Amino acid sequence: MSAHPTRHNVPVHDELHPLIYRSIIGLTIWLVVSIWALFNRGSYVGLTLGIITLFFLVIVGIPLLLWLTWRRNMPSDASRAG
Repeated sequence: MSAHPTRHNVPVHDELHPLIYRSIIGLTIWLVVSIWALFNRGSYVGLTLGIITLFFLVIVGIPLLLWLTWRRNMPSDASRAG
């Protein structure tokens, strides 16, 4: 027996499949459009739709900025591996 066991099924990378990211974006857009369709009644329609849009921009923007910051500050040897 060897002192170091062999590891099988080791993942090549630690990212999700690109289809997962696309589906998250698509579902977010679908949710915003459906909320626009359901909350477009009343006396403050413009304000309501503006606040909903701002809310979803912040919800999507914070993870996007964190990801871009992480990608920019990644060590140089890790960026060449992918």
